[in-house]
Amino acid sequence: MALKVLISGPTSGTGKYLANFLAYNSFETILLGRNMEEMQDLEAFKSGNCKCFETNLASMDSLKQSIFNIKKEVDQIDIIINNAGILGYDSPRVDERGVEATFQVNYLAHYYLVSELAELFNSQRTRLFNMCSRAAFWYHLDAKDFQSLKAYQPMKAYGRSKKMLMMLGKWMADNPAYAHVEVYNIDPGTFKSGISRSRGLWFRFLYEIARSFMRRPENACKEIVEIIQGMRTFPSGALIKNGAVKSSPVEQHLLNLLIEESTALTGSDIRAVKAFIR
Repeated sequence: MALKVLISGPTSGTGKYLANFLAYNSFETILLGRNMEEMQDLEAFKSGNCKCFETNLASMDSLKQSIFNIKKEVDQIDIIINNAGILGYDSPRVDERGVEATFQVNYLAHYYLVSELAELFNSQRTRLFNMCSRAAFWYHLDAKDFQSLKAYQPMKAYGRSKKMLMMLGKWMADNPAYAHVEVYNIDPGTFKSGISRSRGLWFRFLYEIARSFMRRPENACKEIVEIIQGMRTFPSGALIKNGAVKSSPVEQHLLNLLIEESTALTGSDIRAVKAFIR
């Protein structure tokens, strides 16, 4: 039976490469993206090994609907790739719940996704990949300001959100309730992607100039492919960059506070793991 892989943000960069590569290597791909037409233009969709769910990760209503639909249509998930992300906005964007968009898209949406879909995880072996960033090392978290609204800076919001995703991955790897889940935090470096779309014209202009010096997506996610194909092994919870394990900037004393706030904002407690189906 083909392994089922869920990928967020599949229409550009590493998400697009992985969706196409895995679909054509007999994996069943489950894609979460904002634009259905762009997903249906992917080679992954044309392969026939693909389900697409139009999902705006910035909207909890959209995310909840997609999770509801996934649970109706998918019986098991073997691999999750938390890939979608934005590079912050030039000024904070806060929704009606009081949640800032960078925090929501890069971290909270993936927290909710993993928490709610845990019941579909393959209890023999589920692999989870978090696309992280070197920017996670640049900023300390503030327990009273996880969303980085005080003295907002787009890169601070981005770096903190990636640190929180990394911390969540490490927490899962160390938690006995997720003993069958292997978690890999991937630092892909700077690569050609659509991540600059959230920034202003001046930033996107500079980003386009810099693109010619960036890594190709297939090089940025080489470790993910090698782990999935069994070519490389790494310890669960590791931060991986350029094929090597790096130290993780986990602020352990803030983990419980982060999970408590995530639970309050989503209504889903990742500590209350539902039964695995298999």
